[in-house]
Amino acid sequence: MFILHIIAPTTPEEAFDTISALTRRIDARHHLVALGHYSLVAQAALAGIPQESIQFQRSLGWWDPSGWRGLSRLVKKLQPTHVHCWSVAAAVSASTATCFQGPRLLTLMDTPSPRRVRTLGRIVGRLPWVVTTSSQSIHRTLSDSHLHLPPGRLHHIPPGVEYAQAAPDPLLRKQLGLVAADNPVLLVGGPATPAARRDHALWAAAILQQIYPQTRVLIRAGLHHGASDQGNNDLVRRFSNTLPENRMSLFAPYHVPWSALLPAADLVLVTPDRPIPIRCILQAMAAGVPVLATALDPITELIQDNKTGLLAPPGEPRAIASRLEEFLTNPTMRQPLIDAARAHVTANFSESRMVEKFSEIYAEPRT
Repeated sequence: MFILHIIAPTTPEEAFDTISALTRRIDARHHLVALGHYSLVAQAALAGIPQESIQFQRSLGWWDPSGWRGLSRLVKKLQPTHVHCWSVAAAVSASTATCFQGPRLLTLMDTPSPRRVRTLGRIVGRLPWVVTTSSQSIHRTLSDSHLHLPPGRLHHIPPGVEYAQAAPDPLLRKQLGLVAADNPVLLVGGPATPAARRDHALWAAAILQQIYPQTRVLIRAGLHHGASDQGNNDLVRRFSNTLPENRMSLFAPYHVPWSALLPAADLVLVTPDRPIPIRCILQAMAAGVPVLATALDPITELIQDNKTGLLAPPGEPRAIASRLEEFLTNPTMRQPLIDAARAHVTANFSESRMVEKFSEIYAEPRT
């Protein structure tokens, strides 16, 4: 079995860890093609995908005929048994490789816009695709659309994470510039898109710092693959500089993985106002770091308020700050949240189970 993975600039950051797990744990030949931006190659290598199996393919976008021709030539040369795309844009490019007659898979880890759903409908109407989703909310979106996928062509595969205890690490805090090891540290994360609304998290933290001035904020800006993502990160930096306590906030280096920052945090803060991929939240829960997030799908599939984490209404920094204050003033909340979250992730989002489900789909005979 030879699986060709295709990614594009619109592929969520969370997909790279999943691809890495599949390349490590599924006994097959794997090759990754990165369309459109060299930063994708670096990000794939950082995720642990073997560099010798990563290849860059020039493409100006899903609409670029030169990119289509280049990918078609590559598919014809490599002759994979399976093609696995990790975004709608990657699937559009792969659908032009008419020389390939084997199984085509598409995994969606963020909710597609109505425009992308229509695009996907045109793709699956011409070729027999299998579509997998990482959350129930994405699954419902596609089920309620007019894709008309035959039975057995739409699957829900929850993301999987490995258990990893993130014990507090004073040395890491010092290396990151968080000088006082005993000050509470909030880790702000999410993808490099406007939907992540890191500005809401920073606003809430600034309100909290009026009560707890020693609170520190560690911001992990999303990895960017173009001017749009870079612009979103720059907006977050400019907003941070306007806050009265901006010296209390610092940005983590781009190359440091999200999971490596978790030991420095007392609480993870993710405050989107629209659906985003959930793997960053899963990693925090599995690592034993409490999570405060906004009450949106698919986050509510993971977090039960006051049991496996804390929820706040989206778009309301004052309400988010109130939940932060509640957490910091009630030390007894911490351990029950950690224990329940880790048990929930272990039971429902194991990496082994995710790999097993992908293996079953790869093994199904399809044309």
